[in-house]
Amino acid sequence: MTSNALERDSVPFFFGPPSKALFANYHESAPGQDRDCGILLCAPAGQEYIRAHRAFRQLALRLSRAGFPVLRFDYYGCGDSNGDDDQGTLAQWLADVAAASAELKKRSGADRLCLMGLRLGGALALLAAARRDDVAGLALWEPVVNGQAYVAELAIQHRDALWRYFAEPEQQANGHRPAELLGFPLTDSMLADLEKLDLPGTRRKPAAQTLILESDESALARQLGDHLRGLGSQVAHQIIPSPRIWAEDPDKALVPHPVLQAIVTWANEALP
Repeated sequence: MTSNALERDSVPFFFGPPSKALFANYHESAPGQDRDCGILLCAPAGQEYIRAHRAFRQLALRLSRAGFPVLRFDYYGCGDSNGDDDQGTLAQWLADVAAASAELKKRSGADRLCLMGLRLGGALALLAAARRDDVAGLALWEPVVNGQAYVAELAIQHRDALWRYFAEPEQQANGHRPAELLGFPLTDSMLADLEKLDLPGTRRKPAAQTLILESDESALARQLGDHLRGLGSQVAHQIIPSPRIWAEDPDKALVPHPVLQAIVTWANEALP
């Protein structure tokens, strides 16, 4: 496919109220392969967003070539959307997912949705899907299942990164929680949101079809899969060894092709 064709596949635009306008890219489905299910990509947050950006765009292109209309977007206070990076809350980002879902349905004319998310985007996708009745599929790529474990993981990465530069933040030196994680602020409100995040506490089936995809099997994701099966979702849990692109040096711009292909294959089979 030529570069001009690639450019036509993606239409950048802003949507929502001017004070909280969100940036998005819409990928039209390939001609002659239209499906009635639109796919919304929910990105990770902070440093993980930066590191996974190229792979997320490649995923959108592959899904659109398979016949799915795709929308990827930035949450409020993230990327190219309005707002500062210390203004994000999980409640706001869930509202952004709802707004992006409506925008995707309007642009594509699709009756059904599939929400796909990586890391914290996976948690947002599941929580948003559990509030809707039009979500046919849910794809969770290395989802954040427990918010406290997620914060602890990022805190370790933050500490290790600082040690590489022979620095230690005053907050950590005094035993306090860090005020930032890998260059992005950790506000009191966001910390409170994350500490309450626990996906196995979901009480409503988010989708009939669910994919959980990991590079190494984890107890938390296995617990989540069992919980979703108990709610009546048909869960496919796949383990595909691959780089942890959200934790890699962003200069590498890694694209885990087997993972992306597994997601497209699942979408083709689960969302006819």
